[in-house]
Amino acid sequence: MRISQTGLDLIKEFEGCRLKAYRCPANVWTIGYGHTKTVKPGMEISQEEAERLLIDDMARYEHAVERRLNEDVVLKQCQFDALVSFAYNCGAGNLRKIIPYVNRKQFNTVPSRLMLYKKARVNGRLKTLKGLVRRRRAECELWRGLRGETGPVEDMPQEVEAETIERKPLSKSRTIFGHVIAFLSAMGAVVSSWWDTLKKVYDAAQDPISMIQGVFGQVELGSTTILIVLGLTGLALSTYAKVDDNKNGEVA
Repeated sequence: MRISQTGLDLIKEFEGCRLKAYRCPANVWTIGYGHTKTVKPGMEISQEEAERLLIDDMARYEHAVERRLNEDVVLKQCQFDALVSFAYNCGAGNLRKIIPYVNRKQFNTVPSRLMLYKKARVNGRLKTLKGLVRRRRAECELWRGLRGETGPVEDMPQEVEAETIERKPLSKSRTIFGHVIAFLSAMGAVVSSWWDTLKKVYDAAQDPISMIQGVFGQVELGSTTILIVLGLTGLALSTYAKVDDNKNGEVA
């Protein structure tokens, strides 16, 4: 499948065309219609070369979209165009975060996922850029079969990051509290199952040597105990992951 002229026009309008190499707002060397792969400082090209570079770039991103689609997913031309435009601006890596919704045929969810990608790092700081907001909106309209507004006057950044959504403190507290309760309950089950054995070992121990012998001689690790220990390990790892996700923020 190839991008249509409508999709190509959208990309051209938002990228603009500059025949001399420049740094985009994200500090990436760029030339032509947002081309970044082979550009070097001081490079200059003709309008014909800019058109050729764009067509070459489109072939790569068309393939990037097609190869990630499930065989049973059939896209409309406008939907395919929107994904190619997004991938060209945000990269194939971020495309991988959108395609799962397409493959699950959650087509109505795709626009909201596209709208997360409206930030870029400018002078080291992550900022929401009006140009990215307008482009994402245009891609959403294109996805729905409509044709949105034209591109911004300002340069288009070539490195885009997703909006992060932090969980509310109450949600974080509930998550941690629930895991703590589960952990303590499981620990109680372990202590209860081992209590009699530990008491016998303690009563029988006369010195360190007999203590060690008592432990290895009397403690029996049955399948239930092993499962409980594995469960505790899993809970501990899960708790850490939840806390880490909340600390760094996560995309919903």
